[in-house]
Amino acid sequence: MDNPPESSGGTVLEEGCQDSPRKAAVMMCRPHIDGLRAVAVLAVLAYHVDKRWLPGGFTGVDIFFVISGYVVAGSLLSHTAETATEYVFAFYARRLKRLVPALAFVTCCTGLGTAMVSPAMDAGA
Repeated sequence: MDNPPESSGGTVLEEGCQDSPRKAAVMMCRPHIDGLRAVAVLAVLAYHVDKRWLPGGFTGVDIFFVISGYVVAGSLLSHTAETATEYVFAFYARRLKRLVPALAFVTCCTGLGTAMVSPAMDAGA
């Protein structure tokens, strides 16, 4: 059986998470962190379906934000820049690169869904 790849720091990476040696050193794939975030989201969903299923399910929002803060802090600490402006710009550029495709997809689906469900507007009214 093959051994999972390791980063330069000796931390075991999940298979398929390592795109390049530089990326492995900067952005480690942490499936257990993603799993904790998924549990937090499921707690909130269960709470919204029926409050009796998980009375404290809304706490999943707080847990999700704490874990996300940990991930963002790790991302910030793993990158370097010459100036503070360059550092902040690079941070937001990475966020936009990751979030804009999902934002565009959800916006298009919402627009199409709304157009198909809502009644036709009268242009003369």
